Amino acid sequence: MGNVEIYWFSGTGNSLALARDLAEKTGAQLTPLAPLIESKTIKSSAAAVGLVFPVYDFKAPPIIKEFINKFEGLDNKYLFALCTYGISPLKCLAVLKHQLAEESIDLHAGFAVMMPHNAVGNRGFSNADRDRALAGGKKRIEDIAQVINNRQIMPVETEPLLKALFRRGLLLKVVKPVIPLLLHAARHGWESLAFQINDRCSGCATCSKVCPVYNIGMVSDRPVWGDNCLSCFACIQWCSCEAIQLGTGKIKVDHYHHPEIKSADLYFAG
Repeated sequence: MGNVEIYWFSGTGNSLALARDLAEKTGAQLTPLAPLIESKTIKSSAAAVGLVFPVYDFKAPPIIKEFINKFEGLDNKYLFALCTYGISPLKCLAVLKHQLAEESIDLHAGFAVMMPHNAVGNRGFSNADRDRALAGGKKRIEDIAQVINNRQIMPVETEPLLKALFRRGLLLKVVKPVIPLLLHAARHGWESLAFQINDRCSGCATCSKVCPVYNIGMVSDRPVWGDNCLSCFACIQWCSCEAIQLGTGKIKVDHYHHPEIKSADLYFAG
């Protein structure tokens, strides 16, 4: 136990919450991943290194690959990854393991943990669904910590999409809300779903502060998005005024962020 460093990336707090729980049970040092992307190289003296991040579009966020490319000495460490997902991880961790193998780096263990869905399609999930996911995430950390503390080598976790949809009864919860999104994009183009603000915006700049890739600037007390959006939905989910929407607002997303995380917890990471 100990001599572990966990690098986390999080938009609405799910991954940060699990990273905190895991750090507590492994004696790990917690380090936000996003600010390090500006570095030429990244190093750690820890014998074990972990990556904790959400799944976006069934893949690891691009920032994870960028981070790995700058990390020196990963081939000499016990390396593990934990991804959080709302629908299914599919082969996210298997792809990451393959990418690492191409650089002669081994991913010794990979864990996929279901947490409350926070993007398009989350309106089909009830509060009870979210509570179960939160409780399940905490329970899984117990077992994951044991693997890490014992430096066990484990297969990375994957899941077929159809199996996930049918087994958890997610098919109607997810597919039904996504259909209007696809129809809207087909008619008006994906650019029509770019983030916009309505007249409820107070100019508080929370959206700019929580953006993990520094993609939101403030002009005349109003947010302006750049071209480096990861679609993490942090800006939507942390807006206390609910002033941010997808395009004209016809595609609805229920507001959610992890109940144990505050927006200020993410400020230094974005």
